Amino acid sequence: ACACLIHLVNKGFFNVWGFKGTFVFSLVQSLVTCCLFLVAYASGAWRLPAIGWKLQQRMLLLPVLFVCNTSFALVGLQHTVLPMYLVLRRMVTPAVLLGEYLVWGRTSSRGVMCACGMLFAGSVVAGASDLKIDLFGYACTTVANVFTVAYTLYMKELSSACGKMQVADIILFNAFYSIPLLAMAAMVSGELEAAYAYPHLSSAVFQVSLVAASVMGILYQGAMVLANTKTSPLATSIAGNVKDIACTVVGYMLFDSGPPTPTNLAGLSMSMGGAFWYMALKTNLLAE
Repeated sequence: ACACLIHLVNKGFFNVWGFKGTFVFSLVQSLVTCCLFLVAYASGAWRLPAIGWKLQQRMLLLPVLFVCNTSFALVGLQHTVLPMYLVLRRMVTPAVLLGEYLVWGRTSSRGVMCACGMLFAGSVVAGASDLKIDLFGYACTTVANVFTVAYTLYMKELSSACGKMQVADIILFNAFYSIPLLAMAAMVSGELEAAYAYPHLSSAVFQVSLVAASVMGILYQGAMVLANTKTSPLATSIAGNVKDIACTVVGYMLFDSGPPTPTNLAGLSMSMGGAFWYMALKTNLLAE
C-alpha cells in the first residue's frame, strides 16, 4: 500500500506541484527519518544500535547505493509516464535473478525463469509501444534498476553476515549517512537554491504533503528491508509488482499518460502476468 501511494504522491509532486528537486526531496525524507528516530530515542521507544567501526566501514556502501537508486528513480519518474515507469521498474526482477546467480551461484527453476522471461518480454513490448517515450527518463530508470539490484543484493549480504542488524538500524544508517551526500548533490546541482525560490514552498498543504510523503517513504523502506532480509531479493522484487495493477490504472486516470494502445496494453498484461506466474509458483512451493 505504501509503495503504491509513494509512487502516486511522488508523481503528483513532480507533475502537479511542479517540484523538480529530486535531491532536495530525498534530503527532506532523510532528515524526517532522523528526526523521527530522535523522538523515538528520547521517548525510550528505541535505543541506538551498537555498531562497531569496522562494521560501519563495511556498511558505508549501502547509503551510497541507496542515494544513487533513489535519485535516478525519482528523475526517471519525472520524465516517464507512471504506467511505463512501473513497467521499466519491473525489469529489476530478471536483473535480480541474474545477480543472484552471479553473486551467490543461486539458480532458479525453469518455471521461475520462464515467468521472469515473460515479465521481461512484456516490459519490452510495452516500452516499444509507448506513445510518450522519453529516452532520458528511460535511461535514468534503467540506471536506477541497476542500483536497485546492487542495493538489494548488498543489503542481503550484510544482513546474512551481521545478524544483529535490525530493520530500523538499517533505515537509520541509510538516512544518516545519506544526508551529507544528498546535501552536497543538492548544492552542486543548484536544486537547493531553486527550492528556496519554489513558489509553493510556504504552502501548508505542500509542506504537510512533503512530510507525509517522507513518512510513507520510511514505511516503504522498512517493508522492503524486512522483506529483503527475511526472504530474498528476487521474492522482494516480485512481491513489489503486485502494487503495479492499482498504480497503473490510477496513473492512466490521474496523470497525462496518453491513451494506451492495444500493443501497450498487451505488454502491460504480459509483464503483470509474469509477476503473478512467479507468485503462483512460490505459493504452490510453500503449500507442498
